[in-house]
Amino acid sequence: MRKFLKLSSLSTVTLLGFATAAHAVPIGSAYVGGLLQVDYANFSGDKTDVAVSSGDIRRAKLWIKGDLGDDWSYQISTRNLTNTEGFIPDASWIGYDGFDVAWLAVGLIDAPGSLGYWSGYQYNTFMEYAGPIQAFGPPRGIGIYADAEAMEGLFSYQLAAYVPDITEAGLSSNPCEIIDGVKYNTLGSDSDQWGFAGRAVAKPQLGVGDVTAIGASIHYESLSETQGVNALVTTPGALGRSTTGTNIRNNILVSTVAPEIGDLKNSTTFGFEGAFLWGPLTTQAEFLRTYWDGRGSVSDLSFWGAYGQVSYVLTGEPRAYDNYSATIGPVEYITNPFGAWELALRYAFTDLSDNPSSGYGENNDDKTGKQWDWTGGINWYVTDNVIFRGEYVYARATYNNSTGRSDKNVKTMAIRGQVSF
Repeated sequence: MRKFLKLSSLSTVTLLGFATAAHAVPIGSAYVGGLLQVDYANFSGDKTDVAVSSGDIRRAKLWIKGDLGDDWSYQISTRNLTNTEGFIPDASWIGYDGFDVAWLAVGLIDAPGSLGYWSGYQYNTFMEYAGPIQAFGPPRGIGIYADAEAMEGLFSYQLAAYVPDITEAGLSSNPCEIIDGVKYNTLGSDSDQWGFAGRAVAKPQLGVGDVTAIGASIHYESLSETQGVNALVTTPGALGRSTTGTNIRNNILVSTVAPEIGDLKNSTTFGFEGAFLWGPLTTQAEFLRTYWDGRGSVSDLSFWGAYGQVSYVLTGEPRAYDNYSATIGPVEYITNPFGAWELALRYAFTDLSDNPSSGYGENNDDKTGKQWDWTGGINWYVTDNVIFRGEYVYARATYNNSTGRSDKNVKTMAIRGQVSF
């Protein structure tokens, strides 16, 4: 549920432990976990360069977490075992809990971002993030992370400072990984590139509902003249494969211009979020805006998006809420022998249409435009570890006149089977 889990909040079973023979005092432990998501999607509509249908392993991941004494913990994890480019590490870090003011981690970290992104893809209500999170979700990098709560849990925050992960450079042709929540990929490395991110959430006790949360986030990244970024993109609600079996950019519905190396000085994203949970009812909404600061005569650009969603568990179970990280988790307390059933609806709008008046080479005629989409879903939580999802997405794109594209719509029907441990 959290991107970073202090060991005390882990609920998995210890599979491996170490102890001294004389006193049997634990000096370390290892908790093994994994995730498998298998998808099938069928696309229709008047956008012909989206795959008609496809089945794919969306994610196959493993991780090991554990402690190394009273205050130290660690995590080692893989990005996606199905990645054709070989092993790529996911968030892997060493954590320290010896300070009263905050928990710290150092390593390959995820930058804190919006509520939908920070709650994670494992227990997301829908198969894919909403369009604005796909486009503006922050990346990961090598750096330091801190989180804490204050005012007896009424306020919590996450902070990170990092150097963007240069392993992202190999993913520029794989939108499946980009949509995992990575905002953009670095094309090479440079000591001048750095970033910071922060998120703060207040949880006032209003006496109505179980949880009311209001928050804001910021993500800033500085780029040198030898750095480039990929275009920001969205999908028609699900990822598909081309007829050749390869994930390609044609499965992207709209995108920004694609900056060349040296086009940008920095990128800044602001976000605002709200959530309300009351028994089986969960609602959340977010607004995100990204600014690109062009270098020299290159134009400054801005993009934005927003979404709102609501879900209701027909069998009455609530969704979990982690107060420390201010994130929404899975449906919990499943006691019905037929599992828990949830209905969900989401509306999202993403504006990636801003075009430059100068700079950006020949890349301003890609798929710049705006996307509107509605997603309706039904989720079956068989157990805490087995979930089936089904959804229908209607997405419509309007493209800038310079693209030479007419407006398009895509209708997507998708199902997912998920197993986690």
